[in-house]
Parts: sequence; C-alpha cells; structure tokens
Amino acid sequence: MVKSIIKGLLGLLAIRLVDPIEVYFDRPTNTFYPIVSKSGCSSIKVRLIRIYKPDFESRFPEIHRIDPSPITEGNLMRLSFSCFPAFRNFAQGKKMVLVIREPYERFFSCYIDVNKGKNTMYQYPSGLNTIVKVEPDMELPIFLKFVSRTPDYLSDRHFRSQSYFLKGGVENLCQSVEILDLGSYLAEGRGDSVAPKLNVNSERMNEYQLSLLKGSDRFKNRYRADIELYRRL
Repeated sequence: MVKSIIKGLLGLLAIRLVDPIEVYFDRPTNTFYPIVSKSGCSSIKVRLIRIYKPDFESRFPEIHRIDPSPITEGNLMRLSFSCFPAFRNFAQGKKMVLVIREPYERFFSCYIDVNKGKNTMYQYPSGLNTIVKVEPDMELPIFLKFVSRTPDYLSDRHFRSQSYFLKGGVENLCQSVEILDLGSYLAEGRGDSVAPKLNVNSERMNEYQLSLLKGSDRFKNRYRADIELYRRL
C-alpha cells in the first residue's frame, strides 16, 4: 500500500508514469516496438519472438511475464521506462514500428475487459488498483467520463493514447517511424513469422455504442490525436 501511495504521488507530480512504458527492442535491426495494450500486444510479442525462435508458443496472459532475451539469445530485449524523458532518450537514432488499432474498437475492447473483470485497471505493474477504483459492470458513459478526465501520464496502459509514444518530438528523433494498422500487421507475414491472435474479445460494439462514442465530445477530445493518427494510415 505504501509503495502504491508513493507511486500515485509521483504520478500526480508528473515525476514518473504511474504505468511504465514497455517496448520490445530488436537489437540486430536497431528497431523498437512500443507495446500498446489493447492493440494486439500479446500477438505482437509472440510474432517478434518467433523471428528468432519459430517454434515459440505462449498464451495470454503468460506471454506478458516472459523475458524474450534468453529465448532469442539476446537479440530481442524487453525494456521498461518509468518516465517519458527516459523513453524519449532511448528512441533517439532508432527505428520505431508502432502498431495501432482503430481507436473506437480499442476503447471498447478495454471497456469490455473492465466490465467483465478480465483486466483490473492499475493492477499491474503499478499496483494502484487499491487506490484507483475502476469497478466491473461500469456503464460505458461512466467509464468514458473517467478515462476522459485521466491524462496519459496518469493512465493505465490499457487506455493510454496510442499517439502518446510520438509526443515530445519523438517521431523526429527516431531514424525512422513506421505506423501500421493492427489488422494489416496480423494479416501479413513479417520475417516469416505469423502472429497468433491472442486475447481476442468476441463481443463487438453495436450501432448504439459506436454512435455514442463517435458523437461524444469527451472521446473526441481525449483521443483526438489517436483518431488523426489512424487516419494517416
């Protein structure tokens, strides 16, 4: 509890992120992949490991506890950054591949996970779930209201903006930036590696729910940069 309180206070003071940034870094190609939760991150991790170990198998949520370095003879590294400046410094001179998901689908998938108790917001790795209460069975407009009031540096990784990884001039610091649509990324083979689809929600938005999000100023203001980024694809 004490550690959680300290993390929360440091987050409120914008000294550190309450939920660290995670990346997979492919050393031989000098390429890093920001791990974007609710944007196929489980499948992406498996695909990247399979570039070096084609027979690798894993499931959700076990894949998120795996260190890829010993499996790939040090070629693929899992790195974590507790503050954005550290991530920004790391990105300089490297290639970034950012796989993103359609913003409305991603938000709804996060909501369904919360609603069903599949994912507990702020539980891992921040441990702030005892302080920040995001209850299951929360109605969609209430969850949207909570998210819209939470800036990215205080966000759980499951609803942090996808465009957050490009802020502060990161895009200009990188040697190159490739932005890919999740669906296209999973459909195409990369490095002779095919990604399994892990942790897929079967429930889809109905017309009312999609209309609610598209018509919401809260959503537009919170995810404006994500919407614009996705339109670039």
